[in-house]
Amino acid sequence: MHTEISEKTAITYKKHEVTNEQLLHLYKTMLKPRLIEEKMLILLRQGKISKWFSGIGQEAIAVGVTAALTPEEYILPMHRNLGVFTAREIPLYRLFAQWQGKASGFTKGRDRSFHFGTQEYKIVGMISHLGPQLGVADGIALANLLKKNKQVTAVFTGEGGTSEGDFHEALNVASVWNLPVLFCIENNGYGLSTPTNEQYHCKQMVDKGIGYGMEAHQIDGNNILEVFTKVSALAESMREKPRPVLLEFITFRMRGHEEASGTKYVPKELMEAWALKDPVSNFENYLFVSLKLLRLKENGKSFVSEQISLVLGVNWLISFQEERADLFDDIQLRLKESKGNIRLKSSDYLLYRLIDTVVDNYFFVTDYMSDTISAIEEQVIKNPEESVMIEIQALKKQLIKFRKVVVPLRDVLSSIQKDETKIVDNFTLNYFRDVHDHIIQVIETIELQKESLSSLTDLYLSGISNKMNKIMQMLTIIATIFIPLTFIVGVYGMNFDNLPELHFKYGYFYIWGLMIGIILMMIRYFKRKKWL
Repeated sequence: MHTEISEKTAITYKKHEVTNEQLLHLYKTMLKPRLIEEKMLILLRQGKISKWFSGIGQEAIAVGVTAALTPEEYILPMHRNLGVFTAREIPLYRLFAQWQGKASGFTKGRDRSFHFGTQEYKIVGMISHLGPQLGVADGIALANLLKKNKQVTAVFTGEGGTSEGDFHEALNVASVWNLPVLFCIENNGYGLSTPTNEQYHCKQMVDKGIGYGMEAHQIDGNNILEVFTKVSALAESMREKPRPVLLEFITFRMRGHEEASGTKYVPKELMEAWALKDPVSNFENYLFVSLKLLRLKENGKSFVSEQISLVLGVNWLISFQEERADLFDDIQLRLKESKGNIRLKSSDYLLYRLIDTVVDNYFFVTDYMSDTISAIEEQVIKNPEESVMIEIQALKKQLIKFRKVVVPLRDVLSSIQKDETKIVDNFTLNYFRDVHDHIIQVIETIELQKESLSSLTDLYLSGISNKMNKIMQMLTIIATIFIPLTFIVGVYGMNFDNLPELHFKYGYFYIWGLMIGIILMMIRYFKRKKWL
């Protein structure tokens, strides 16, 4: 199988029915063994491990096959299939203990390689000869067939292992008995230091399936999507219709048989050609951009977020939207009627236009927020009620959510500007710089609006305080007015016989006149002091 080469990516990914979550999961699951291997090579140079068989450049096969099977289905990996162990999510501390020969490892320190398995994760350890494990897979598949549990068994070997007698015996038995086995051959170019042209004389490895009356397929082993989708479809079919299938994964061993042997026997141009087909770096150039669209709710008082995913490849782009909206109608119309530059430019320009449309929508949100803040400000000044404070707090929460939506997009655009992905053309980068400036402007506006709300909170608290001060002032004035009145009432309320006013004919009216006069005099005094 030949993989198309382009200026931007060495692997052409076809449009498969794979969800955004699956795309991201496949990438993370493929990246994990790569990072571990890079760490192990450092430990090897430091003398902390004794040997290492590298699978760098072949991660897509182990990860893709494992992802296509269920956790209950057995896998029999080889020494380069670290992705099988990590994809089955075996705790890393247990794996590192195994590789460092610790007693807490799977083989309790008796081995420092991949000669181990675990029933807990349905993995059967490799056999060094690589061929004999094929017969073990037949036995597991036979058990599944007898139990009628509709499970598939996957077993790995290399093109070198196909020269062993166990290979032929295992395939013949599986074919005759219709055993549900996926025979996964990793054709990585060399069996130790022996090239494939000295290993077998047939044109391609899948031709060997013909001799056993067995279904056989050749798959680009560096294309994670092709591996995952093809094996998933085959596994699903084999569960319903048990039969063996031979799979030849075309890949290349980028390091020595093991680190001590080196790669001097491999032509330099061959290494350079396959380096361009690295499964991890190529898939990075295919991953999607996930962003949030904010739409105003029907009540007109809050926003609801909607995820939009944009998957960019070479000369194509796929968009996913949770709900049908008219935000992209103009772009869709231009594409249908071939208006403007969208049809004339490449898919990366279309990606820019879609992101720019979403960012423009963010400006609508900021304008709405600004208008709302202005309305709240008037309410705070005129009538700082408790309901106003509730609105301020609700708006603060919206701004926090808004910022969480916007900031990740800023980081994505920054990565594109730094040319961390080669899939965006240098000319189109100018457009992305423009939309990056817009997103920075949105973030700055959000920060200003947050500060405005903080100021409104202070203003509200100040207004409430002033209102309370006025109330206290009025109560103090009333209390002050009643102090002399209370004194007069208290004096004449003692009812002593020697109080001459008690028997005064007009004493009652006199006292009332005196108290009213005192009240009027005090009110006049308070007004002169501008306390009223």
